[in-house]
Amino acid sequence: MPIDQIFNELSADGSCVSREEAVNSLVLLGEISEKMNSIGFSSSLRTTSDFRSRELCPGFTVDQCIRENIKNDKIKLLLNYAAKSPYVAELLDIGHGEALSEFRYKGVEAFGLALAYMNGIPALSLSCFPEGEILLDRVDVSSEEISSGSVNAESLSSHEGFARRRESIQNIVWSSIRDGQGLLEIFGHLFPRLRLSGNAKKNIASLTGNEAFFLEFMRHFSILNDTALQWKKGSKFDPQGTDWTNDTKETLQRYGEERTFICADGVTRTFSAHSKIKRANQRIYFFHDSKENVVHIVCAGVHLKTAKYH
Repeated sequence: MPIDQIFNELSADGSCVSREEAVNSLVLLGEISEKMNSIGFSSSLRTTSDFRSRELCPGFTVDQCIRENIKNDKIKLLLNYAAKSPYVAELLDIGHGEALSEFRYKGVEAFGLALAYMNGIPALSLSCFPEGEILLDRVDVSSEEISSGSVNAESLSSHEGFARRRESIQNIVWSSIRDGQGLLEIFGHLFPRLRLSGNAKKNIASLTGNEAFFLEFMRHFSILNDTALQWKKGSKFDPQGTDWTNDTKETLQRYGEERTFICADGVTRTFSAHSKIKRANQRIYFFHDSKENVVHIVCAGVHLKTAKYH
């Protein structure tokens, strides 16, 4: 299951200076939420139960902002995916077990930042709130003792901050995937421009997750997907960040049959382009369909025979 996003409710503290700034901050929150969704997080934004009644600026609540700007797609996104149960306080109770922990920021209890810290992910904040590491005071109470200390949570509230952290945030999603079957379950969500053939699905389903190349597979898939997302009609499909090439004419003449597969769209194609994971001798064979701007993946596994290596 995709990881839910978490909202930092302390950022909705009425500190926007105008309604215009309040609207812009909520739109920006929707945009960052979309970016999080695009790299594998779920659409759900977990909030406190009072999310919609919290103030963006004096006398102007989240609920009022949403109702007055309901035609804005980014704000409508928040209406659909935020302020729904389970709320962050409930999720914190589930996570604590028998011990009781309390997290405070400048003396105020911080539910969203606390849950984000415990889950190892950034909390999404409105732009009026500081971005980056946020120092929280933590008090732990058990049946035997009371202890205190501090921890660092993370606040994310800008496109620039997302761009800086994109790779590490994406790694959080990838690390939550335990095996090939788990990857298949959310493959379409993670890589919407990729299409897996039946053979590629079998290759991926066989992965245990313990392979040294497991995360490297996902990095290659991500690059292929991003290349398609950024591709312009008439330009070359050139995945940057992977070592990829086409098979030689001699290899295709001798072993073309082994490279011929039925693709996800039912079309039979002979594949030549492939990215290389050299340390594990693995290959991902792909074909970019420029008409549909999708990338067909038909082999995600061992090195196929070549004229040089067979």
